[in-house]
Amino acid sequence: SLVHDAIDRMKKGDKIPTIDLELKHKRCLQSFIDWWNKEQPQIIHHEYIVWAEDYAGTVDFKCRIKSDNYQKVWLIDYKTSKSIHAAHTVQVVSYLKADQYMHQMGYGVGDPATDGAILHLGNTTIKKYSFLPIKDVEKNYALFKSFLTTFKLLRPNAQPTVEAYPEFFELN
Repeated sequence: SLVHDAIDRMKKGDKIPTIDLELKHKRCLQSFIDWWNKEQPQIIHHEYIVWAEDYAGTVDFKCRIKSDNYQKVWLIDYKTSKSIHAAHTVQVVSYLKADQYMHQMGYGVGDPATDGAILHLGNTTIKKYSFLPIKDVEKNYALFKSFLTTFKLLRPNAQPTVEAYPEFFELN
């Protein structure tokens, strides 16, 4: 999304011009900056792919944060939706488990994630963000695995869609 891309660019030192941004995007980016300034995260990695035996996904952010004295390794997923749903929690848990699996297999990046959280940006709270640590990791992972099993039963031959595009888009 636009917000995810802008956050990734800011972490690399880019400035994001606000002139063309919609209000909701400005609100999300400002709330991320407010969270960043409060937590002063130590970046481990961002926007990277995690995988396990039978699934994969893209992690938004892996870091340590000030509020726990930089003790835990957080795997954080940004959400800009109006509300947070159970599926969001299950997604974060699946990424957390995949990150840990990659470390067990010798392919991990930085220290293995110890905890997962949703960073809900641009919401209606006073701060305009909520940092929501994931609870009941094992229960939520069991739920994810049951969803995955059901998906495999319903779509046994599912494959990713491959699309090809030209190097440049242009109008003639």
